[in-house]
Amino acid sequence: MTDYKYTVTQEGLRRFLTKIKTAGKPERASHNWLKDLGFTSGNHSAFIGILKFIGFADSSGIPTNKWDRFRSPNEEKIVMGEALKDTYSELFKIYHDANVRGNEDLKSFFSQHTNAGSEVQKHMIRTFKTLCGFADFEQAEPEDSTQEVPKSAHATPTGVQGITPSSLLTGINIKIELSLPETENVEVYQNFFKAMYEYLIKPYRSNE
Repeated sequence: MTDYKYTVTQEGLRRFLTKIKTAGKPERASHNWLKDLGFTSGNHSAFIGILKFIGFADSSGIPTNKWDRFRSPNEEKIVMGEALKDTYSELFKIYHDANVRGNEDLKSFFSQHTNAGSEVQKHMIRTFKTLCGFADFEQAEPEDSTQEVPKSAHATPTGVQGITPSSLLTGINIKIELSLPETENVEVYQNFFKAMYEYLIKPYRSNE
């Protein structure tokens, strides 16, 4: 079962996430760094575990690219949404709109996917909701969302699977309206229709 990280101080977590968007990025997220930011309570130590849990820092506490993106006003909510969809992937598989689900639905999930007691589950739910408050889920996609398109789905040069130019000729009626110059010289019309045959019809006839 997944070890879902949590904190018992949601207001502190909100202040912390707001702070790291503007504070200098550390070489490593550590307890001393937390204290330098003003988070000195023992409850605040859980913040580092949460950063690692959502992929903002690696197992050593070194900031990742997600941390950098979170500090960008244009990407902060998107990267948080991506991080949560990835970190809580099992939850989003059950509820695609997990970020707006009520406590009962979330409690049902955490009670089945963790060994935590009811009080800890409440903190897990509250922590998840706090993180969701910093996320945009409409634009976010989980990291493993990119899938290779099956070969069978690839289009042929005509743009439609299994349809060749010759089959198009027999299955589609094409209406062409032309405006020709007035002339009594029959060769003008003969040359024109000869050119139409050479360039529009003959190439496809040869493929039949």
